[in-house]
Amino acid sequence: MRKHILTALLVMLTVVTFGQQWVAIKSDAPSTIQTTLVASSENQITVNMQVPGFYTFEVTTPRGEANIISVPRTVSTAAAGEPNLPMIAVPAIIGDQQHYSIRLIDAQYTDFQMEVAPSKGDFPRTINPDDVPYTY
Repeated sequence: MRKHILTALLVMLTVVTFGQQWVAIKSDAPSTIQTTLVASSENQITVNMQVPGFYTFEVTTPRGEANIISVPRTVSTAAAGEPNLPMIAVPAIIGDQQHYSIRLIDAQYTDFQMEVAPSKGDFPRTINPDDVPYTY
């Protein structure tokens, strides 16, 4: 029985792995986002983020083929109809009475020519995700 369960898990892992394609930005091997705390004081936090790449998974939408983008250790947007893109979170402690703002100091980016699938939105576990259509 144990052998059958292990075999089934390996088959499922293989199917999921082969369904996704790694798109390299800084690393040819799949890896997670690197976040580094550069500086921290009472008034300022500076964080450096490096995105080594992302996975794409092709799906069929009413507009044709599109890609779902995923990055290890991130979550996707949950608003139906918006592009299904990963959100990167960086935890920070902010005092109760403090006001805060976010400022992007420097950025490097690469444009990729691909259609991004819309999010199906947030729905309960009782609904099969395959039964929810893509909407734009």
